[in-house]
Amino acid sequence: MGQRYLFANEKKQQKFANNPAQYLPQFGALCAHSLVMEKDVIADPSIYTIEAGKLYMFVSQEAKSEWIKDSSKNLIAATKHWQYKSEKRFEQIAAKKRWKKDNSVKLFTF
Repeated sequence: MGQRYLFANEKKQQKFANNPAQYLPQFGALCAHSLVMEKDVIADPSIYTIEAGKLYMFVSQEAKSEWIKDSSKNLIAATKHWQYKSEKRFEQIAAKKRWKKDNSVKLFTF
């Protein structure tokens, strides 16, 4: 999906390739807690938690601590914002495709 991944060795790469959904963070490269606050902040991949088999990354230890205080409520809020952002990205991509397809511009003189 256009992302680049680096692996320590071929065995780990193959393990990932067999089931990437198991290893991918839930919100891409974004901090899960920042999404609760409706912000898009790049996470630090070394700060994370795994809950119910899902990987959540954070920008800082403080963000991780805040997330853990009420992770079920935070997950609902983060998912809501993530879905909203995904819909907006999809709309932008669709608009770009329409423009490429119908890129006719009419000039008017007054």
